[in-house]
Amino acid sequence: MDITGYAYIVGGGSGIGKDTALAFAKEGAAGVAISDINLDAANEAMKEAKAVATNPNFRELSLHVDVTNEDSVDVGTRQVVDLFGRIDYCLISAGIGIPGAKCTSEVDAGLFKRIMDVNVTGSFLVTKSVGNVMKSQTPTPTSIVKKERAVTRGTIVHMGSSASYTAGPGRCPYVVSKHAVLGLSRVAAIDLVKYGVRVNCLCPGWVETPLIEDKKVGLVNAVKNLAPLGRLALTEETADAVLYLCSPRSSYVNGCGLVMDGGTTVLEPTKASIGYANHDFPIAGLRRVQRNITTFDKEGKSVFLSADGGDHQHVMGDKQAIQMIMYSTRETPVNLNGDVDVEKAAEKRPPVFYPNGTVLRMIDFAPDVEGPMHRVMALVYGVILEGIFELTLDSGEKKILREGDIIVQRAAAHKWKNITGNGTMPGRMLYMLLDIEDYYFNENKVEGYMGALAKEHENEGRVPSK
Repeated sequence: MDITGYAYIVGGGSGIGKDTALAFAKEGAAGVAISDINLDAANEAMKEAKAVATNPNFRELSLHVDVTNEDSVDVGTRQVVDLFGRIDYCLISAGIGIPGAKCTSEVDAGLFKRIMDVNVTGSFLVTKSVGNVMKSQTPTPTSIVKKERAVTRGTIVHMGSSASYTAGPGRCPYVVSKHAVLGLSRVAAIDLVKYGVRVNCLCPGWVETPLIEDKKVGLVNAVKNLAPLGRLALTEETADAVLYLCSPRSSYVNGCGLVMDGGTTVLEPTKASIGYANHDFPIAGLRRVQRNITTFDKEGKSVFLSADGGDHQHVMGDKQAIQMIMYSTRETPVNLNGDVDVEKAAEKRPPVFYPNGTVLRMIDFAPDVEGPMHRVMALVYGVILEGIFELTLDSGEKKILREGDIIVQRAAAHKWKNITGNGTMPGRMLYMLLDIEDYYFNENKVEGYMGALAKEHENEGRVPSK
């Protein structure tokens, strides 16, 4: 790619920054400087870069830089220039994520400021410092023959995210910061291009980095199911993209937000849910649950009878949801003698509800899946266990329900839509259904209907009419 100059990787102690530093060394860079808040990490990354360097005159520098401190940033830039004489390529990959999802109204102001300080202010300070160096340094020739492409004073690459373009519930500080980074990159591209400096922003989706390794395995599996390529991006792939944006091969690319997410953001959301539930309960991305049932011992004391994940697993739709029956009874009051109720519950999958009985049903929903409008002639207690759901009634009224919210549905015609993570993550609900007496409106008996859900409950016994 004609990478022969000097590279400065800010935040290069691990993840994308580290692998990019290694890529520059492999590609023939004259020198690589790695800065990080963790100097030990920067030193270790530099050892690896030096080991794979292909330029016989390779020069290296590792240094401590706190991107939230302007003096620290400027001192770091001067150290790099003092050793190399110039900076040809700069990747600004220092950044932090969020510890967990929270509604915007519940986000700690200190956490918000910390993320903005590192991700946004840090990117700005490095851009300002390195940009001042690049715009005044001597242009360098490239191997490209055409004169319009033959010289450059430098390139800067910011580390954005697919979140620079999209948004999702519970990710306020991170999404805001990445939108801001893309905006910074675009403005800097306009301001610095007249000096022969190009600026672009790389916007990857989920990448296998230390930030991801801290997440639960289910989340990683969920992301893999969403991406059309069927996997997370590798840090070496993001490094390849950075090298392209720094090389003369991208000489007409400026102010670009390059999305590399395996096609996730362009995939039609409703299609993303199809085939998602392609394995046993729980659905990918949600934690495994345990059902505990009690009984009595010989002395009449309460003890645990069993602990498992439920009964009668059933995949719904086009593999878009998985339901598990947690318990059911066929009569009220319930006969607990000899654990006969437990045996009956395990015998067969119950219908939508039992006359004079109860059904406790847990359903895991794929991302962005939307059910049909339907009415169950029952009293339904619904609890949001994980995620965020939109509930729409036949009147057109809507409610957004979050984890811990409860809905008491009294034979309501309704439909659910999983909007967790802006339609990119799975969700989970728990339903308890109880039989009701016939219900009348204006002296007309109200009938239930299941629509497309009717097929999910065939051969279960009593099923409301379609």
